[in-house]
Amino acid sequence: MLMKKYILTILTLSIVVTGCSSKFLEEKPNALDPDKAALSSVRGFESAIAALHEAARDQFKDSTTPFHMHAGTDIATIGDPALSESKNVITSITPNTQCVQFYWHWAYLKVLPRANTIIAGVENNDVEWESEAQRNSYIAEAKFFRAYAHEFLVNLYGRIPVVLEAVRKPKTDFVREDRKKTLEIIRDDLLYAAQWLPETPSAEGRVPQAAAWHLLSEVYICLQEYDLAIDAASRVIESGQYELMRERFGNFKNQPGDVFSDLFLDDNQSRSAGNKEMIFCYQVEYDTPGGGGQSNGNIWLRAFGPRYFELKDPDGNAGMEVCDSLGRSVGWIRTSDYANYGIWAGDNWNDMRNSKYNIRRDWYYNVGPHKGEKVRKWSSDYQYDSLYILYPRWRKVEGESKSGAATGRTWKDYPIMRLAETYLLRAEAYMRKGGDANLQKAADDINELRGRAHAKPCTKEDVTMDYILDERARELMIEEPRRKTLARTGTLYERVRKYAVLEETRSTVQPYHQWFPIPQQAIDANTGAQLGQAYGYAGATDTEIIPLL
Repeated sequence: MLMKKYILTILTLSIVVTGCSSKFLEEKPNALDPDKAALSSVRGFESAIAALHEAARDQFKDSTTPFHMHAGTDIATIGDPALSESKNVITSITPNTQCVQFYWHWAYLKVLPRANTIIAGVENNDVEWESEAQRNSYIAEAKFFRAYAHEFLVNLYGRIPVVLEAVRKPKTDFVREDRKKTLEIIRDDLLYAAQWLPETPSAEGRVPQAAAWHLLSEVYICLQEYDLAIDAASRVIESGQYELMRERFGNFKNQPGDVFSDLFLDDNQSRSAGNKEMIFCYQVEYDTPGGGGQSNGNIWLRAFGPRYFELKDPDGNAGMEVCDSLGRSVGWIRTSDYANYGIWAGDNWNDMRNSKYNIRRDWYYNVGPHKGEKVRKWSSDYQYDSLYILYPRWRKVEGESKSGAATGRTWKDYPIMRLAETYLLRAEAYMRKGGDANLQKAADDINELRGRAHAKPCTKEDVTMDYILDERARELMIEEPRRKTLARTGTLYERVRKYAVLEETRSTVQPYHQWFPIPQQAIDANTGAQLGQAYGYAGATDTEIIPLL
């Protein structure tokens, strides 16, 4: 409706000026240029940055988004028997499936246009800035999100179009850039962002300098520039701005729990709550304009947990019902035995991250004659630890559902970058660099996390890519987009074959599934040039699987 009004205004103005003097016709009212109209003041740029943050947060807006980055990997599958995403990889990952289209549209239709509009607005409009630093900080924040979107895409699709300008008219000649060149462009955006973003942002949720260095570390690993990756991560770790939380903190520190569970409790994600570990998170606020909306909120609880309220008791009667303390998880994503048990085997079982405050393994009937009894694996109860009805739930998804337990949503922030991952990125760079001294440094970084968790320290002999991926699962489960991590590290095929929940998934995954296909919609609309299709998929123009570099 707003766009229709805008077009009508343009048409009306064009009719009005037809009969005016030539001098008037030489005028160029700002109202006819959306950038100059909106981005003519600092206040306008603040609004544009808020809109950019909203676009980035829409990464989690779609109710099925959690499927895409977790189901069909080593850590999870689809639990709901009515859903088929990622069960048979060949039939569920195609150029026409929703998961393939979702992130493409999120980046190219939302994040990149808004980021490029802000950058062009700063560079082309006359604004009274307080200083050069203020001016450049807006470019920096926009370039951070432009880099974030491009990095997400290039590590999902392998080769992608790079969009560095705001597109003002139909464009049908996009081409996919060389992967290394794309990573270098992302690097350059992040170096600018790291130079001009503030160490301490003006408000919770704004992007700090450390976020750029954190993402740069990952990009440098992709470019196989391991010394630079180590340096980028070290700038965050040694900045004095962040630290691993080792003591109880926040709103629930006097209640049962541990420091790891504190990291994910309601309102504990922000620095104002004492959380010095969180680098960057998407803000979600209930009943607040721009805060996520009453119908959206944080959807992790709904997605990552069993449909416990359909559990039967030993007599075959209803044993559980939805309640405020448990919320309404619906069994969309069933975490794998590898995630629920394998990574905790042996000496890892007593790891703090596996405590009852962090993984809910014990469930209790809350209705009927067995109310209060622990749910056990009765010989006749096929639903215990099933694919759908009951299985361990990672409690970092839990929280207060202000809109009512039945919605299955909380209003917690989405953690995007946390110092624990920065340590793991630096450890990965040390490991890839190789040599005994670097392997020991990698082990030291990993042991920062394992020490906090009171877990058995690892040795330099333990440090492999598989070990780091295991540690990422223990530390970053649900937080990290697991498919992107496996694609970035070139391990998706082998780990799905080894750890996927379903035999159907293990037997149908192919090496070319390393990358998502290019959405068919994008190929069909790009009539001015050949966008091309990834190797292995219908209509492929690539002759081989895109190498990591």
